[in-house]
Amino acid sequence: MGVRRRAAEATGLIVVGRAETVLAGLARGRLVGAPEGPVRLSYLDPPFEPGDAFPSLEPPAAARAWERMMATCLGAAARILDRRGTVCLHVDRRLAPLCRGLVRDAFGTPVVEAAWERDPGAEGDALLFAGRAATACRGEWDGRTCGFRDEGLREVAEVAAGVAPFPHPKPVRLLRRIVATTTDPGDVVLDPFLGSGTSAAAAGAVGRSWIGIDRDVATLRRYAIPR
Repeated sequence: MGVRRRAAEATGLIVVGRAETVLAGLARGRLVGAPEGPVRLSYLDPPFEPGDAFPSLEPPAAARAWERMMATCLGAAARILDRRGTVCLHVDRRLAPLCRGLVRDAFGTPVVEAAWERDPGAEGDALLFAGRAATACRGEWDGRTCGFRDEGLREVAEVAAGVAPFPHPKPVRLLRRIVATTTDPGDVVLDPFLGSGTSAAAAGAVGRSWIGIDRDVATLRRYAIPR
C-alpha cells in the first residue's frame, strides 16, 4: 500500500509495511513509485524501548529482536544510500553504545555522535551519523535552536486535533537541520520509521523528496498523512 504526496517541488511516498521488508525491496530496486533522485539521507528513529516494537516478547527476547531489526535495517540502508549519502540513527542515550557498533558494522566508517537536548537541561538523545556529511554534524544540538520535545508535541497537535497525542514526536526544526546539513535540494530522504511524519514535513519544506515507511496504518492516518 502506498500514498503519494507532493510538497512544494518535492515528491513523497508513504509505504505501509515493516521497515526490514520494505528496505529489502528498495535495496533490490523494487519499490514502485519511489521518488527519483539519489537517497542522500537515511534517518532512522526506531522505538526507543524494544518492548514497544515487540510487545509479545519477554524483555530479553524483545531486546535481541530489536537488535536484529536494527542490524537488518542499517545493512539495507547502507546498500540503498548514494555513495555520498549519510545515515543518522536517533536513539536513546542508553542504546548509544550498542548502536554505535551496529552503525559501524553496517557502513564500515567512523561513527560521529551528536546529542539533541530534547528537554531543557536534560540529557539529550544520541544522534549517530556515518557517511559523507557525518563530521559536519558533530557536537551538541541545543534545543533552543533545534527545538525541544514539547515543540514537536505542539506541531503534531495542530494537525491531529482531537486525538491522543503522538508519544515521541521530534520538532520540525531538528529534522530541518539534519536534512539541510546532509543533503542538497533534489535529494531523497529515507525514513524507515516515519511515525508522525516529521522527517517528511521537514524534507518537503526544504525541497527534498522523501520516502517514509511505517507498519502502523492508524498512526499514519492519524498523524503523518494530515501533515
